[in-house]
Amino acid sequence: MQELLELAGDPRSGNAFDLFIRGIRYDPEDCEKEEMVHLDITRDAIPTENVPVYISVDIDSLIWKTHCLHLKASINIHMVPYIQPKPPISTHNRTYVQLLKPQTDIQRANNEYTTYDRFKVSSIPHIHFGYLQGGINVWVAFPRMTHKQQDSPYFATQIPLLVQDRWFDFILQPAIKKIYGRGSKEYVNHSSQEYKARAAGRTETRLVDRIKLQELQDQIHTIICEDEDEDLSIFGSFFFIIDIRGIKFTNKDRDHLGNDPFEVLADVIPALDFDYMSKPENGECVIDLGISASPEADEPMVGLWNLTQVDASFAKAATNTPRLFNVGTLADYGAVSAEYPIDRASVIQMRYRMAYNLIFEIVRGNIQFPENSDAYAANGTFHARINQIINLYRDAKQSSYGVRDELRASIQTVKALLPIAKEKV
Repeated sequence: MQELLELAGDPRSGNAFDLFIRGIRYDPEDCEKEEMVHLDITRDAIPTENVPVYISVDIDSLIWKTHCLHLKASINIHMVPYIQPKPPISTHNRTYVQLLKPQTDIQRANNEYTTYDRFKVSSIPHIHFGYLQGGINVWVAFPRMTHKQQDSPYFATQIPLLVQDRWFDFILQPAIKKIYGRGSKEYVNHSSQEYKARAAGRTETRLVDRIKLQELQDQIHTIICEDEDEDLSIFGSFFFIIDIRGIKFTNKDRDHLGNDPFEVLADVIPALDFDYMSKPENGECVIDLGISASPEADEPMVGLWNLTQVDASFAKAATNTPRLFNVGTLADYGAVSAEYPIDRASVIQMRYRMAYNLIFEIVRGNIQFPENSDAYAANGTFHARINQIINLYRDAKQSSYGVRDELRASIQTVKALLPIAKEKV
């Protein structure tokens, strides 16, 4: 790497631009002859047996889909519509649902069964339902509304405000009124306009304990089933989604709380009933099992996945073809991810795997990388964005970064893997 920097010379020279942007250098004996640069980062490699490496195991994310929301704590229920530019789950979270297709007229006449189709959870129209202590959000999804935008291949997942108003006016708010008795009516006997006025453009919630939560769900089902005039059937077959991200710090390095990450999670997230969530009849719950390998040498070091070895591991796991990450990736070193085939995933209860380098954490987030057109023009936009990234890497030079492997699987599968996870690294 030092040799590459010496070849570049002055960072402001055209030579540096050709080397790092175009990936070429000029023949020392013939200035008109261009040569492609081959970067061999293994020349700076240090064998892992010469470096102390700390292996840690954690649970990083949790996604639970269920028709019956069961909690061990109270929940704040949203009483006004969801008003944001994007739906709560705006990107594919590698989970799916099977939806029963409506019968055609011919199938109905012949009393024939229809078929199931698989949909991404992010394709199902959904809005907010409530939130738990600690900022855990609960969404409610309406599969009967699933459709694509007109003249577009994309699904329409943002529910119009007028449709949301029907959910709150005719279903949720009346259900809240019915579960509260004497002494509480003054706090819940509001019209939709009153709730919106109280929210003042933000949000308005009502606290529902875990016992009344079941009553609330029963009332919602009853209102939808008994409706005759308001066409509330579009809200039928609804289900709930809990999508928690970035919880590794709640159970990483918590040996003082226990050796089992699930025991630690139950202590730091007491609102969730993990025993209930782990049973298939109560919905599907998948979690991310993360294994990190962090160098602990005296000098800063960076760990990189060898893609030849990683691809072999993914092939042995029988995943789909891995997808390469562009950021922080060089020839044969970088990060990949892949889903498991549908038939295999349903048997082994594994959904998704990702292996990446933790040096990615330096630029993770809303960092704007230069466009190719700006890079070739070397304009002001290119320099501004590059300088931002350079400053981030300059500050990170004093730290070490390892590698990480994440597996998204069911709770039962992760519990079976935990005892041997560290040994398999």
